[in-house]
Amino acid sequence: METQTKTISIKLHPETNERKRGFVNAVHKSVESVARDFLGYRMKQIQSRNKTDFYKTQKDKYKEYREQYPKLNSAILQDTLRWVDERVFAHIQTCKKKHKLVRWPNIKKFPIILRNQLFRLAESETKHFTDWLTFCRTNIPLQVCDYHREILSKTEKFGGSQLIKKDGGQWFLQLTCHVKTEFVPASEDKKVLGVDLGIKNPIVCNDGKRIGNGKRITHKKKEFGKKRSKEQSSSKDEITNKQNRWMQDRNHFLSRRLIDHAVSQGTNVLVLEDLKGHHLSNRRYRKYTWAFSQLIEFIKYKAKVLGIKVVNVDPDYTSQTCSSCGQKSRDNRRTRDFYECGLCGARLETPTLMQPKTSLVFRLKMGHL
Repeated sequence: METQTKTISIKLHPETNERKRGFVNAVHKSVESVARDFLGYRMKQIQSRNKTDFYKTQKDKYKEYREQYPKLNSAILQDTLRWVDERVFAHIQTCKKKHKLVRWPNIKKFPIILRNQLFRLAESETKHFTDWLTFCRTNIPLQVCDYHREILSKTEKFGGSQLIKKDGGQWFLQLTCHVKTEFVPASEDKKVLGVDLGIKNPIVCNDGKRIGNGKRITHKKKEFGKKRSKEQSSSKDEITNKQNRWMQDRNHFLSRRLIDHAVSQGTNVLVLEDLKGHHLSNRRYRKYTWAFSQLIEFIKYKAKVLGIKVVNVDPDYTSQTCSSCGQKSRDNRRTRDFYECGLCGARLETPTLMQPKTSLVFRLKMGHL
């Protein structure tokens, strides 16, 4: 039995009474005040290039905030200080990676971080609410759907849980669940499906199946770019976050379509290009490239659950290599939509050009499995 990590967001019931809602807002107000003050303190340290031990200063600031906010739970206070330090360290690493001082991101949302011992979930016996969230001796009603309940029933433990306040003022409980998953063992009979990832056609299989619309993806990313150019600097981060959420949703959709197609064809092995570094971007479409690495990760974990093995093959020269005899020549590919092997005479003339995907399968059979 293996575990798989899933994140769910459960909405706090909108009919929560004013006393309980006021309690959550009061805790959030204290957390936000501490986080903003500690963040300013850390930024002053960085600007002054003070090499004081960060852990020592965190302990001193913890004592100061403990006296200033006596009603704030000590575990929430400690995790808030650690959360700020993680953002600061990530910012420093970004500056080092880009070899320049990067503008500090404007953090507008500060979560209430919950340790496992700080909260408890229980089913409600009343007809009005489905579940209760017990948080700091306060019972808060939740709206739990069937999908959430299925995941919670299989959850072994939680990690990284937090309460988040959205723009509309609605509260959500975000849970990172370690779910027990029964993975299907891989079959000994191997039916291989070659998959090619691209910009014009996001996913193309060697049996002719196309998944996704590259033009729509490119157009959507251009729209986000135009919105960023028109907005002020304070709104650019919101547009970028919205674009990242949209990209993640599309990658989930594309990976699910591919896995469903593989299952319908009885596929046991998926052959993907081993894309790294320069393979993940195209100079011409550098501004509009897709998040291929995220898409590959989604494909891998969805395939693992169903017992489908994923194999990475070197993508170099796949469009010039014959899938019948393995002969590699630049002259084999005369045009984008026409292929003819100069050695064995194998020909392929199709708008989708299955040769690169078929060549991936050929390389696999030659010893990559």
